[in-house]
Parts: sequence; structure tokens; C-alpha cells
Amino acid sequence: MTSKRRISKKRVAKAKVRELGTGLEAKGIEKMERAQIWSIDVLLAIVIFISIMIIFYVTINAKEQPTLKDLQSEAKFINTALENSEDHSFIDNDVVDQAKLDEFAGEASVNYSDVKENLGVIGDFCIYFEDENGYLILLEDNRTGIGLGESVNISDVPCGQPS
Repeated sequence: MTSKRRISKKRVAKAKVRELGTGLEAKGIEKMERAQIWSIDVLLAIVIFISIMIIFYVTINAKEQPTLKDLQSEAKFINTALENSEDHSFIDNDVVDQAKLDEFAGEASVNYSDVKENLGVIGDFCIYFEDENGYLILLEDNRTGIGLGESVNISDVPCGQPS
């Protein structure tokens, strides 16, 4: 029974060098083997570097969209602010004071950014009313709601525009 021995690549390379002698051919084989290892290392490093750059770019340039939870908490905050604000309060015990609502709507249409800042709202807002069945209740001047119509739509009608 003959036993098989495992011979490492280095031993095989050294055996080739011994067979060929110390001539130029032996140096050429050894350099070629080193060059192959070096090129694989460089290629792997480039792939890792490019992957890191792509991940960094995607992370930095990702546009954060507000989540539903964020929007719901801000809506609750606006509701509380409209009930408790001295300047903009038109809701009292879940009842709308029509005169104060008209005053608020007039001010919001003229000074939207000031009203937004006074309420402490970060994004754009639209205040609209629905009945118990979920149908939109139009304001007295036939508008859909109070707020910025450029970025907020109610039933495909910009907020604050006549329907």
C-alpha cells in the first residue's frame, strides 16, 4: 500500500525552482505566482472600497420620508394646540366656534408661515372636517380646508381651494 503525501504549493514551487536551477526561468515562475496573489488582493480591496463608498453615498443621500407615526403625533399636537392656543383656538370641548374658525382661516390664508410657526408645526398642514361617515365637510366659502394647498390634497383637491 502506497501512502499519498500532500505537498504544499510552496514546496512544489521550490521543487520547480530546484529543477530549473537558479536561472531566470525559476525567478520568472516565482514572480508570476506572487503577481497573481497580489492582483487578487488588490482586486478584493477595490471591491470592498467601492462597496463602502456606495453604502456611504446611499446613506448620506437618502431622503427621509416622515412615517405614519410621525404624522399622527404631529396631527395630535396640532389638535391640542388648536384647543389650547390663545391666538388660534377655535375648538372648545370638541365643538367648533364658527366665528373663531373664520378668523383663523383668514389669518392662515394670509400668514400661513406665521400660523405654522405659532402652532409649532414642522411640516405643512391642512385642517379639514369630516362627518361621522367620513365625508368631507366644506367650509362656508366652499373650500376643502385650511392650510397649504400646494403640497396637501384632500380628495384630489388642493387644501384651501374651492371644490
